[in-house]
Amino acid sequence: MRDSMGAPRMILLHHRAAAALAIAAALAAPAAADPLAELRAAVGTCVEGMGDPDGTARRLAAAGWEAIPDDSGYTPGARKGDIEVFLAGDATACTVISQTVPTAAMIALLAEMIGPEQGETEMGCPRFVLPDGREASVHGAEPDPACEGEANSAVTIYHPGG
Repeated sequence: MRDSMGAPRMILLHHRAAAALAIAAALAAPAAADPLAELRAAVGTCVEGMGDPDGTARRLAAAGWEAIPDDSGYTPGARKGDIEVFLAGDATACTVISQTVPTAAMIALLAEMIGPEQGETEMGCPRFVLPDGREASVHGAEPDPACEGEANSAVTIYHPGG
């Protein structure tokens, strides 16, 4: 039996079955983790937290973030992959750290989420102002942060008055 083009019908069915299997396999394969999506979620959680460390920690836990112990005066903390979130115990700041996303990408992410950079902090790091007047700054993720990290980054959202 031949199809309208003269090819054997069995070969045509074989190719259709193979294509269907390839599509099904692609749809069933887990999507690759998008580190920027996780960063967006973490930054959004800090912004929404409005200086409520316990509520922010509950939101992170509900989203599958692993709790990490307080080791620097920041509590509570959470980790997902290479991203960590630390909340100041006095509710004045929330810091999101990535060990693999450079500061240039973090600056672009904040510009996308909040709006354009609005000057610099006292240390000379990029400064962003949220619509409600709170500020955010981008810096490297090292313990003594510089304003730029080629392999890592952090953003701190300040909640004046906690």
